[in-house]
Amino acid sequence: AVDPGAGLVFFSTADCRNDATPPYHEAILALELETGLPRWVYRPRERDRCDLDFGATPNLIDHAGRRYLGVGGKDGTYYLLKRRTADPKGELVWARNVVFGGTAGGFFGASFEDGRIYAATMLGDGYTELGFCDPSDPRDTMLQEPSIHALSVADGSVLWQRTQNHSAAPTSLANGVVFSGLIGTESEGFGVKAYDAR
Repeated sequence: AVDPGAGLVFFSTADCRNDATPPYHEAILALELETGLPRWVYRPRERDRCDLDFGATPNLIDHAGRRYLGVGGKDGTYYLLKRRTADPKGELVWARNVVFGGTAGGFFGASFEDGRIYAATMLGDGYTELGFCDPSDPRDTMLQEPSIHALSVADGSVLWQRTQNHSAAPTSLANGVVFSGLIGTESEGFGVKAYDAR
């Protein structure tokens, strides 16, 4: 995602070896367009044994006269940061966790309009030879619900959620309707669902 006015390009990174090696693995980065040098790097955790990295493209969100950058992680958390900051570690505005996440869980894309963020989450955890990240946590399951979410840009509060909408695709938004493709579980099947954004 590019902010030409600020001269910055933003992206998030992954590390499928389950080790968030500093300084750039499993991070959200802002690079200067002219030089390619890092302006800031936000890392939600120092280490990770659970493949809770980022698989989504950041969203440029302008709201109430402020410029934000939003991105969802495989940890089931959507992060909202200030786009323009002098802090080399980035500035978190809020973080909202909606599901446990995991190797096949969390956010993979989102859309934004009128102060609301819309995003689906993927299946969950336990789909690889690594097993479950935290078997002692009752939220760490193979099929995590709810699976589509509307969040407020103002404070990250949940405006609405629904079940049976697991997706690895970004949501789309047109004419007040949120569209979400389905990953195709036994109960959900394949296809697309449409929701009234409000």
